[in-house]
Amino acid sequence: MTGARPALVVAVHDGFYGFGTGAGRSNRAFLQVLCELLDPSVRLTVLPVRLASDSAEYAAAWHRETLALIGTVNASVIPLDNGTAGQTRFGSLGNFRRASSSAAAEITRILSRASPALAVAFDAPFFGIAPALPRQDAARTVNVARATAALHAPADQERTDWERSGLLATARAGGRIAATSQHIRQHLADAYSIPPPAITDLINGLAPGENRPGPAFDGTSLLPPAARGRFILSYGRAEPYKGFDDLISALSILKRNGAQVPHLILGAVTDGPPLTPYQQHLADRIAARCLVLGGRSPATPLARRTGPAGR
Repeated sequence: MTGARPALVVAVHDGFYGFGTGAGRSNRAFLQVLCELLDPSVRLTVLPVRLASDSAEYAAAWHRETLALIGTVNASVIPLDNGTAGQTRFGSLGNFRRASSSAAAEITRILSRASPALAVAFDAPFFGIAPALPRQDAARTVNVARATAALHAPADQERTDWERSGLLATARAGGRIAATSQHIRQHLADAYSIPPPAITDLINGLAPGENRPGPAFDGTSLLPPAARGRFILSYGRAEPYKGFDDLISALSILKRNGAQVPHLILGAVTDGPPLTPYQQHLADRIAARCLVLGGRSPATPLARRTGPAGR
């Protein structure tokens, strides 16, 4: 296409208006890397799933920082509709279908006027993009997979089938599926039948140069007395598939068998301030010598809650 400007399109459901998961932080880190490395001739467009300012998942300060970041390269922003009126970034399969359809329409429009061009779409809400794209645009698409329904919601066969169909459409068109770990690479091949040549690596984590110790800090005063010698830290979203119950059960078995079990600091977090039923369930399972960190996402102080003994 004579005179066309190179273009890169990035679709994200988390990490633009706020972040509720590690994926959100990673997505913004990806945008930061792009802003540092992109040639000035490349037109960057970000397609975030829209969050309204009255959404419990919206974080004004985070949103301002993201806009300032991509403003350094004059990137365009086109919010996407996922059918939740801007109230949640994730949702159910119907919302994923809507997000994928909205993203595909914008990607088609942008890529039709660009050469060379690439679309990178992060995570499950966009696994259905390829079937809605012209084949030549699906060939210029990368679906980034951190997890799947087969891992997170194995009983949801409809969503698993939808994800498999969409990712296979990307692969068959000549696009790529980016795996964020060796485990996900193998899972995509085994559970979703993605041909290994269609899988590329986009490993999450720190580069060796980034893995630097921070300044010396004596944080023992912030810990409960029982944890100041040694402790186990388990941290992640408060969802059953994260394995918190298995950890508590294992430590309980060790304790009953007379093992010296370290103090447990359990960071099971969510977006909203009140404890969810699952967080309360975890709190109710932990002995008094353990500490549950529950409540909001890591961007805000976490409420501390001590569980009753003997459960």
